Amino acid sequence: MTILARLFGSNTVRLHNTGANRARKAEPALDRFRDLGKWPGVFKEEQSSPLISGHHGALCSGAIWYAFYGWKGAPVFDDHAGGGHTITPMAHEGRFSAQAAKTSRYAAAILCLKEATILLENPRAPTPLSKAQRGALTLLPWFNIHYSVAEWEEGDVDRSHALARSMIEAIGGIALIVV
Repeated sequence: MTILARLFGSNTVRLHNTGANRARKAEPALDRFRDLGKWPGVFKEEQSSPLISGHHGALCSGAIWYAFYGWKGAPVFDDHAGGGHTITPMAHEGRFSAQAAKTSRYAAAILCLKEATILLENPRAPTPLSKAQRGALTLLPWFNIHYSVAEWEEGDVDRSHALARSMIEAIGGIALIVV
């Protein structure tokens, strides 16, 4: 039994590619557990930040953050080896984006990276995580609160997103002027 199954009950967590443990509708959906640590170097915990410093100090977008909280049309900063960078608009809504046409039923994503476990919570989940479940997740090995986005208090994820969006749009405007 996995740590997540022990924390949330074996009926709540379904491991990737198995159908034996179906999530009940009354419980938060932590549907498919994927251990990204099996592919070291593909994702680092910094990728769960909205913007990170890339090569030669150029800013680049955090792929994990954008995948969950980005919005269609958001400026995506991409730095290139050799010092160049580009800004392109994001082509889709993030998984937990408030602007998404359809609300994701997932309560959260738990990313297990090589040296960090990160919680990314969906503030619009039909059945959100409870405070006890959220607290229990902090007990996971390598849990990194700094890179996690969670509803520690109601509205925290939306406030965090608003601040990140403001920063991204402001820097995107500055970068377009400078270039």
